[in-house]
Amino acid sequence: MELVKKNENYIIYKKRSGRYCIQNPKGGWIRGADKVKVLLDEKLIKMEAPKPKAQPVTAETTPAPAETPPK
Repeated sequence: MELVKKNENYIIYKKRSGRYCIQNPKGGWIRGADKVKVLLDEKLIKMEAPKPKAQPVTAETTPAPAETPPK
């Protein structure tokens, strides 16, 4: 692992896979939302706003099938 940044609150490492891991001063690992917050504060990752979900298809919004003339 490559040392990225070290300060009194945590140590940030970058793995060979490109992912980051963060260690607290006591030697424990920081995970989850706390890890994301630290990486965002250090500008090591970017977060985009979630894309809006597509509207569910209902009978009202579904176009009626074209009628075929009888043979």
